[in-house]
Amino acid sequence: MNTFNIDSIFIYEKVKNDKMAKQIISQFPNVKIEYIPDQLPSTIRKREYRFAKINTNNKNAGIVNLAKKLLVIGTASRNQFVERFRNKLDCLCPGFYCITPLNNGCYYSCMYCYLQITYRGVFPYIKINVNLDELKKAIIDAVKKEWSLNNRGSDFNCGEKLDSLSFDNYLELSKILVPFFAETHELEHSTLLMLTKSDNVNNLINIARENSNMTKNTVLSWSLNAEEFAQKYEIGSPSPTKRLAAAKKCQDVGYKIRLRIDPLLILPNWRYGYTKLVEDIFITFKPEYIKEKTGIEPHVGLLRGAENCSPDYSWFPNLSYSITFTTRGCPRRCHFCAVRKHEPKFIVKENWVEDIDITKTGIIFWDNNWLASPNFEKDVKRLMKFRKIGITQIDFNQGLDCRLINEDKVKLLSQIKIKPLRLAFDNSSEDGYIQKAIELAQKYGFKDIRVYVLYNSNDNHDTPEYFYYRINEINKLGALAYPMRYRPIDNINGQYISDRWDKELLRALKLSLMFYYTKGMITKNRKAFENIYGNNAQEFKDKLYKIYQKDKSIKNKKENVD
Repeated sequence: MNTFNIDSIFIYEKVKNDKMAKQIISQFPNVKIEYIPDQLPSTIRKREYRFAKINTNNKNAGIVNLAKKLLVIGTASRNQFVERFRNKLDCLCPGFYCITPLNNGCYYSCMYCYLQITYRGVFPYIKINVNLDELKKAIIDAVKKEWSLNNRGSDFNCGEKLDSLSFDNYLELSKILVPFFAETHELEHSTLLMLTKSDNVNNLINIARENSNMTKNTVLSWSLNAEEFAQKYEIGSPSPTKRLAAAKKCQDVGYKIRLRIDPLLILPNWRYGYTKLVEDIFITFKPEYIKEKTGIEPHVGLLRGAENCSPDYSWFPNLSYSITFTTRGCPRRCHFCAVRKHEPKFIVKENWVEDIDITKTGIIFWDNNWLASPNFEKDVKRLMKFRKIGITQIDFNQGLDCRLINEDKVKLLSQIKIKPLRLAFDNSSEDGYIQKAIELAQKYGFKDIRVYVLYNSNDNHDTPEYFYYRINEINKLGALAYPMRYRPIDNINGQYISDRWDKELLRALKLSLMFYYTKGMITKNRKAFENIYGNNAQEFKDKLYKIYQKDKSIKNKKENVD
């Protein structure tokens, strides 16, 4: 949880004995406190000598940085607490009321946000207004007015001029507003919207656990962005991964959740970044949850209309290959694999040739189990025709099922010269088949053979010892092993550790693949393999633990230096 680092508190004299003011002050025992006779910005500017020393070459930045270190505790009038949002120019937001218990109420430093400077030029500090009874009265007044005019409730956005939750561990605003909206008769048809980037949700969760009815009129809304962009432009805020985890916790105790990707930043890697973000959202909030909370049933699996549309390659003019599927789904339904959920039915795609751009030199297939297709031989003949017109680079990116490989199929595969030839040795059901498949492939001229090796899964055989056995078998046969760490589909933070592995071995294995090998693949060099991973499973584990200890020692030395 990110913290609010202040070094000065200014307290309006009229609230110095206020219970909330005292509670806030108590959380900053080492911060300088000064009492002020009024709440005028000019008074605070005069009292805070550092404003006069701000470098005039970059005055705005200096004001912003200083403002985030200054806290004012005071009061607000009813019309300052609540105001109706007015659409301007091309802004078409639905009608709602802004509520402002805090002025400049955010200590994050999002580089694009108008709160950075819009108000801080005039009010260069964060201000908490403690007369919240007036806020409540202002909300009820607004509801009564709206009801008399339009015979409907109102929406109150606690996030237009502040972050609703970033201060919640200090101010405990959620403990005041959430029950107020749930229990006040006049607010029966109104909604509190709390907009945030914070993961500070402990108070919200405790409120719901004590009384689930408290959540009924509150919507929690998180602003999200691609992870890379958040790190660069949303400085000081929790990562999108932490925000999603916080949102999921709140949903699990009964709150209605809203997610908004805002702002959309068209920067390098934006397609990858936002694709990953959307994937993370749907991993966190499964279809059944979305249906339960919204009444909308998300489409699960393939979108038939889209399946019949060929890719629009004009979006990617520099792409040297076409992309398609000859099949969807997989008949295996392995317990660790997400395919059985995303593509539950095994379907043959007859018209995949329509997806091929003949001006390109390659084709990448994303089939999950091409060798299970009844069209296998027919597809090979089609690919041989494409080779004759110059499309020579053929890659089945997801791998081929070694249990379905035989000599006849390898002969056919050799005619289309798949490169690389990708296989998998994920569990014990493939033992014996994978060795035979590699040997057959080598017999028919395949030199670039890569074998996916799953580890850290919930399979009873997936142990460090059996992992060593698999990569050792692959290495002895002269193929490349490509270890792939398992994570459950609903694990958003990426920290899953199975009962048969531990964090030390997982960390050390990752380091070994990063620093000893290229692109995470264990190369064919037998001597190098033995030097890094040993000659047996025990040596393998011992060497990894040594790597972990070395890494830990380097980290400790760096922390001591810092």
